[in-house]
Parts: sequence; C-alpha cells; structure tokens
Amino acid sequence: MNNRDFPLFFKSLLFISLLIVSTIDLQADEIEKIKSTITGYNNGIIYASKTDKSDHLKAYANEKIVMKFHLWLKSWHDNNLFMDAKIDDIAFKKIDFKDKKAIVITQEKWIYRYIDIKTKKEVQSKTKIDYKMRYELSKPNLKWIIQKIDVLSEKKSKNDL
Repeated sequence: MNNRDFPLFFKSLLFISLLIVSTIDLQADEIEKIKSTITGYNNGIIYASKTDKSDHLKAYANEKIVMKFHLWLKSWHDNNLFMDAKIDDIAFKKIDFKDKKAIVITQEKWIYRYIDIKTKKEVQSKTKIDYKMRYELSKPNLKWIIQKIDVLSEKKSKNDL
C-alpha cells in the first residue's frame, strides 16, 4: 500500500467500523422494544384482570389474542371472580429476530390468587407458577405486536408461599 492509498484505506475502515457500531445499536434498540412489548402485555393482563378492561392490550397483541384473553377474563368476572396477580420475574432466554419477525422464549414467574368481586375474600389461595413461554411477534408498522403465544411448560406450587 502506498502513501496515497492510506487515507482511502483509513476512511474505508472508519466507515465500516461506524456501520458495525450503528447496526449493533439498532439491534439492541429492537431487542428492547421486543422486551417492552412482552412486558407491557403481561402487565396489561394484570391490570385487565382487576379492571375488566382489556382494550389496552391491543397495543401489544393482535386482535385474536386480545379477544381470547377477554373471553377468559369475562368468564371469571361473570362468576364474580378476579385474578390478583403479580410477576415476580421475567427472564428473556432467547430472542431471535430478522427483518420484521421475532421469536422470543421467556421464563416467567407469576404469583396469583382469585378473589370474590363482591365479598373481596380470597377464594383460591396464592399459587406460584413458573412458565416457559414462546412468543411470536411481527412488526407490521413501527411497533412490535405479539402474533402468537405458546405455553411451553408450566410448574405450579402452593406450599412455598
């Protein structure tokens, strides 16, 4: 390499380095958006379970998922019960995405109980449940939306609460 080529080589190297760094930043940003969608959906379930309002879930999941959850919710509320729940932990075990599709595997630790709406008395004691979940998401516009949810495994326990 002669002296005249050195500035061009240096500029090319700098350009490639900046391109790699910006791609890594973009991927990290997309991963955070994907995590935020799943976390928002799960927190939305908790809110909806207490309020009987599930429309806010449309910001996180497709119509089919929201409707399925709403029917489940209505069945409990029609029996004068609501779920009092919290998420102890959510660990994102695997996030694969390409273009506008993503597959996410989580490990989620939930604690819930059911309470009579009228008497406010507990009708089902606290249950701890560990879920391994699989989420399929797509990005049809600017936001990630959950398209499918699968429970890969679940383990319940009542005696350690």
